[in-house]
Amino acid sequence: MNIELISIGNRLLLSDILDINVAYLARQLHDAALPIVCKTTVGEDITILLDVLQAAIRRSEIIIIIGGQAERPDGLIQRAISHLNGQVHVPGEPHHMTMGVYPLMVWPRLIIASLPDERREMAYVLTTKLLPYLQGHFSPKLHCRSVTLRVAGIAESSIKERLNNLMPYELDRISYDSYAGQTAVTLRSDSRLEEQAEIALARVRQMVTAELGGYLFGEGDARLETYVAQILRQNGCRLAIAECGMTSNLAELLTTAVSALSISSIVADWRQINAELGLPATASDPEWASWQRLIAEKLREHFDVDIGMLVHKRVIGGGTQIMIVLAAPEGVSITERSFGGQPKSINDWAFTLGLDHLRRWLRVNGRCQ
Repeated sequence: MNIELISIGNRLLLSDILDINVAYLARQLHDAALPIVCKTTVGEDITILLDVLQAAIRRSEIIIIIGGQAERPDGLIQRAISHLNGQVHVPGEPHHMTMGVYPLMVWPRLIIASLPDERREMAYVLTTKLLPYLQGHFSPKLHCRSVTLRVAGIAESSIKERLNNLMPYELDRISYDSYAGQTAVTLRSDSRLEEQAEIALARVRQMVTAELGGYLFGEGDARLETYVAQILRQNGCRLAIAECGMTSNLAELLTTAVSALSISSIVADWRQINAELGLPATASDPEWASWQRLIAEKLREHFDVDIGMLVHKRVIGGGTQIMIVLAAPEGVSITERSFGGQPKSINDWAFTLGLDHLRRWLRVNGRCQ
């Protein structure tokens, strides 16, 4: 069985950006004992892509494509696969499957899978959908068992430092994938005997869980926003969020994760937030620390909720600052993170900081457990 990887993107082809996605994918497949024979980068040109796919089909049984607007019916990948069905003879009829919104085409002797080029979503679909499918259908000689633990609120370097007490042969069975403040810690155990693989995995899992404790929020396909939203809904906690300087919506992320969740939301600049909450207009910027605390407290009062939460992103000297301020009857809680420059994933970082701060606050105060 041979596996071939294809990355699609003009910027990748011109080396405007590094292809960290295919590097991550290759490592994950290697760790799962799934052999890679070729990696190819192609621009956003359907004619060239078809040539690359036809060559890949001749030498590989599994082809994994990253990018190409795989989630869209009219995207490059879907159009290329439609052309292939008419141009290339592949024995048998294809079985059309999906990994969420991403297509997975399975013939008797060929698999073509597609993954998104957005880093976080790509890693999520790979570890929760594609890898389990491939491992289930193409088991190597060894019995492989794995579990992915989801971690937030601690840096990858700190996780590794905490796990240094594990035996070296057990550390070889732990891999890490970090993005915007969250880390997927994957534990793997290989053995010629299935029972031994399961016992070894259980042992390592127990040790890692004991070391990471409250930083763990789930496993497998768990998402931080779903975890927090479920706690809020189960305990009837009402939340109001103001997002200042953001281009995305944390409240929408939470309500999409879990329906029937009570969240009031304002996404605006600081002057519009003041107007919405009935605060007086000012010509100059406020004293930010006092303003941030005031807004969190005003959110509770204005919307008559249990928790007011401000997510404030602003440009400071040489970088970007994210402030998270929570206000509740127990008091005000604040967390802050500064970044050099303006990272592309800054909104995702803000979401992780906000969600993890809310998660830890709820646990410490014992109000929503």
